[in-house]
Amino acid sequence: MQESLGKIFGSPYRARVIRFFVLNEAISHKTASIAKMLKIKKALLQRELNILSSIGFVNKKLSKGRTSGYQINLEFKNLEPLKDLVLHQDFIKKEEYPRKFRTAGKLKLLIISGTLTDNDKSRADLLVVADRVKRTAFESALRSIEAEIGKELVYVLLDTNEFKYRMEMRDKLLADILDFDHEELYKSAELSTMRLRIN
Repeated sequence: MQESLGKIFGSPYRARVIRFFVLNEAISHKTASIAKMLKIKKALLQRELNILSSIGFVNKKLSKGRTSGYQINLEFKNLEPLKDLVLHQDFIKKEEYPRKFRTAGKLKLLIISGTLTDNDKSRADLLVVADRVKRTAFESALRSIEAEIGKELVYVLLDTNEFKYRMEMRDKLLADILDFDHEELYKSAELSTMRLRIN
């Protein structure tokens, strides 16, 4: 589906850049910080920014006559339908997330919420339960998803014992994730009989 979105926009990067501005609309962003977040080469990113600036989707922020950053134009006439399109759940490659996190440790549970399910009541975007986690590999998987989404994600990472303990203690953070809209992408056999609700 992500490939389809790239074809619609005529670029594999444009949807990612648009999504970045939609999800981070409050401030002006420097080209270097956008490129780092989205894992796009600066030259390719600049091409996309020039196109989006020319149609009025983003505004250039100037300092001493030079472009210091870019910010979404909230007056852009097609902003709302464009938001609906780039944030549509069909265009988020969530089916790949379990594979990404399996490289980081023994994955037991993976739940998405928040930004990833268009749920503004959740306190986290990702709940990952895994044992023997390799932190570097975990960070790499997380950065890969953030680059696709275009936003820094809030996550909770627990090992199996801590997760079970927090469930028994009716942990408020877990309740704020599990008792609102969320999507379970993976659950191990070990946790298959566990009721994932707290209220």
